[in-house]
Amino acid sequence: NRSKHCRVCNKCVDVFDHHCIWINTCVGRSNYVAFFAAICSVVVMVGLILLTCIALLAMYIIDSEDFGQRLRDTAVIGRAPPEAFVA
Repeated sequence: NRSKHCRVCNKCVDVFDHHCIWINTCVGRSNYVAFFAAICSVVVMVGLILLTCIALLAMYIIDSEDFGQRLRDTAVIGRAPPEAFVA
Protein backbone atom coordinates (compact mmCIF):
# COMPACT_ATOMS: atom_id res chain seq x y z
CA ASN A 1 0.00 0.00 0.00
CA ARG A 2 1.43 3.37 -1.02
CA SER A 3 -0.51 5.67 1.29
CA LYS A 4 1.30 8.91 1.80
CA HIS A 5 0.77 12.25 3.42
CA CYS A 6 0.71 15.16 0.99
CA ARG A 7 2.56 18.19 2.29
CA VAL A 8 0.77 20.56 -0.09
CA CYS A 9 -2.85 19.84 0.81
CA ASN A 10 -2.11 18.29 4.23
CA LYS A 11 -4.10 15.08 3.59
CA CYS A 12 -3.38 11.38 3.72
CA VAL A 13 -3.89 9.96 0.21
CA ASP A 14 -4.38 6.26 -0.58
CA VAL A 15 -2.09 5.11 -3.40
CA PHE A 16 -0.56 8.57 -3.69
CA ASP A 17 0.75 9.39 -7.16
CA HIS A 18 1.48 13.13 -7.07
CA HIS A 19 0.03 16.51 -6.20
CA CYS A 20 -1.16 18.15 -9.41
CA ILE A 21 -0.88 21.93 -9.53
CA TRP A 22 -3.25 22.12 -12.52
CA ILE A 23 -6.24 20.60 -10.72
CA ASN A 24 -4.98 21.66 -7.26
CA THR A 25 -5.43 18.29 -5.63
CA CYS A 26 -3.63 15.02 -5.07
CA VAL A 27 -3.87 12.28 -7.63
CA GLY A 28 -4.44 8.92 -6.02
CA ARG A 29 -6.72 5.89 -6.00
CA SER A 30 -9.95 7.86 -5.67
CA ASN A 31 -9.46 10.20 -8.63
CA TYR A 32 -6.88 8.59 -10.92
CA VAL A 33 -9.47 7.72 -13.58
CA ALA A 34 -10.89 11.26 -13.57
CA PHE A 35 -7.37 12.71 -13.80
CA PHE A 36 -6.55 10.46 -16.77
CA ALA A 37 -9.83 11.43 -18.47
CA ALA A 38 -8.99 15.12 -18.01
CA ILE A 39 -5.55 14.63 -19.54
CA CYS A 40 -7.06 12.74 -22.50
CA SER A 41 -9.63 15.51 -23.02
CA VAL A 42 -6.90 18.13 -23.16
CA VAL A 43 -4.93 16.06 -25.68
CA VAL A 44 -8.01 15.69 -27.91
CA MET A 45 -8.79 19.41 -27.66
CA VAL A 46 -5.23 20.41 -28.60
CA GLY A 47 -5.33 17.95 -31.50
CA LEU A 48 -8.58 19.46 -32.83
CA ILE A 49 -7.17 22.97 -32.58
CA LEU A 50 -4.00 21.94 -34.43
CA LEU A 51 -5.97 20.18 -37.18
CA THR A 52 -8.21 23.23 -37.59
CA CYS A 53 -5.19 25.53 -37.86
CA ILE A 54 -3.51 23.23 -40.38
CA ALA A 55 -6.70 23.02 -42.47
CA LEU A 56 -7.13 26.81 -42.48
CA LEU A 57 -3.51 27.33 -43.41
CA ALA A 58 -3.76 24.79 -46.24
CA MET A 59 -6.92 26.46 -47.59
CA TYR A 60 -5.18 29.84 -47.47
CA ILE A 61 -2.06 28.54 -49.25
CA ILE A 62 -4.06 26.72 -51.95
CA ASP A 63 -6.30 29.68 -52.88
CA SER A 64 -5.83 32.85 -50.84
CA GLU A 65 -8.30 34.90 -52.92
CA ASP A 66 -11.13 32.39 -52.47
CA PHE A 67 -10.23 32.08 -48.77
CA GLY A 68 -10.43 35.85 -48.34
CA GLN A 69 -13.75 36.00 -50.18
CA ARG A 70 -15.26 33.31 -47.94
CA LEU A 71 -14.09 35.25 -44.88
CA ARG A 72 -15.64 38.47 -46.20
CA ASP A 73 -18.91 36.62 -46.80
CA THR A 74 -19.01 35.54 -43.16
CA ALA A 75 -21.03 38.09 -41.15
CA VAL A 76 -19.05 37.87 -37.90
CA ILE A 77 -15.53 38.05 -39.32
CA GLY A 78 -16.22 39.73 -42.62
CA ARG A 79 -14.40 42.94 -41.70
CA ALA A 80 -11.12 41.30 -40.65
CA PRO A 81 -8.33 40.86 -43.24
CA PRO A 82 -7.55 37.23 -44.20
CA GLU A 83 -4.02 37.60 -42.80
CA ALA A 84 -5.52 37.87 -39.30
CA PHE A 85 -6.47 34.20 -39.48
CA VAL A 86 -3.11 32.97 -40.68
CA ALA A 87 -1.00 34.46 -37.92
